[in-house]
Amino acid sequence: MQRLSHLYQTINQHKEEMIAEQETAKIVFNRLIEMGSLTQHDNFKYVNSSMSLFNGDLLIASDLPDGSTCVLLGDATGHGLPAALGTMPVFDTFYSMCSKGIEPEKIISTLNDKLKARLPVQYFICAALIHISATKERVDIWNCGLPEVIVYSPSNSSITTKVTATGLPLGIRAGVELKSISIRVETGDRLYAYSDGITEARSPAGEMFGKQRLEACFLQNSAPERLFEEILATIERFTAGLSQGDDLTIIEISL
Repeated sequence: MQRLSHLYQTINQHKEEMIAEQETAKIVFNRLIEMGSLTQHDNFKYVNSSMSLFNGDLLIASDLPDGSTCVLLGDATGHGLPAALGTMPVFDTFYSMCSKGIEPEKIISTLNDKLKARLPVQYFICAALIHISATKERVDIWNCGLPEVIVYSPSNSSITTKVTATGLPLGIRAGVELKSISIRVETGDRLYAYSDGITEARSPAGEMFGKQRLEACFLQNSAPERLFEEILATIERFTAGLSQGDDLTIIEISL
C-alpha cells in the first residue's frame, strides 16, 4: 500500500512538472507573437484560438520602415505542441526581415527555404503573407495553401476579390517561385484571411460550416462594422457549444 502511495505521489509530481513546463512554453510563444505590431493596429480585428494548450495556427504582423505592414497567417501541420514547434523558425526571420525593410517576396521565399531545411519531411505550413502599402491603396498577397483571402466592399455589400492559393505550402520544396496577387483597394474595404478551422468547424451532427455559410455572412450582412462579430456569432451558433476540432484563426483588416 505504501508503495502504491509513493507511486501515486511520483506520478502527480511528474504531472505538475509537465504542466509547469507547458505553461512556461506557452508564455514564450505568446511573447514571440507580441514582439510584432499585431496588437498595435486599430484596423485589425482577429481571433487566434487553439484547440489545445498550444496553437498550430500562427498570426503575426510587423511594420516596415516605409510605413507598410506585413501580416502573416499560418496553419502548421497537425495540432498542439508539435504543430506549434513547427512555427518556431518563422518568428525571428519574419520580424528581422520586416524591420530591415526587406521586400515581402524575399521574406516569404526565405521562410519557405528555412522551413524546408528545418522541419521534418511530413511537416509544412499553409500560409498567407499580406503586404499592405503605406497608403493602404494596394495589397499584395502570397497565398501558399490557405483558404482564399477575401476582399469585401462595404459600400456595395459584396465580395470584390477572392485570392486562392497560388503556391505550395511553406516547407515542402525549397527554391520555388512563390507568386503574389496584387490588388488595388478602396478606402473602407475589408480584407479577411482565415485558417481552415473556420470552414471545417462542425455542428453537433458532424456537418462542416463550409465556404457557402461563410460567404453568406458577407452577402447577408447589413452592418459592415459588425461583420466580423457576426461571422464569429454565426460559427458559434452552428457549432452549438461543441469543442473545437481544430485551431481556428481569422483576421479582418480594414483598409
